Amino acid sequence: ALLHDFSQHYPKINFEIVVGSTLELANALNENRIDFALCSLPHEKHFAYEELFQEELCCITSLSNPLIINELADLEGSHLYRSKSDCPARTKI
Repeated sequence: ALLHDFSQHYPKINFEIVVGSTLELANALNENRIDFALCSLPHEKHFAYEELFQEELCCITSLSNPLIINELADLEGSHLYRSKSDCPARTKI
C-alpha cells in the first residue's frame, strides 16, 4: 500500500527494490548502484544511519523438533546461526 501511494503521488519517479544482505547492500551503495538501503545493522562507519525501529532478536526452530531454551547451556551443541563471517548480525550475536 505504501509503494502504491508513493507511485500515485509521484508518478514520474521510478524505483526498483533490491533485496540483499547488509553486506551486499553496502557494496551496492559504495558502487553507486543504489541510493539508500534498509538494513538490519550498521555495517560501515562511513555511512549515515537512521534507526527506524528496533528489531527483537528471536529464535526460530522446527515444529517437528523444537528447541527448548531455559538457559544458555541448553544451546550447547546447537547450530544457531549460519551466515558469512563478515555478517553484522553474526558479529553482534
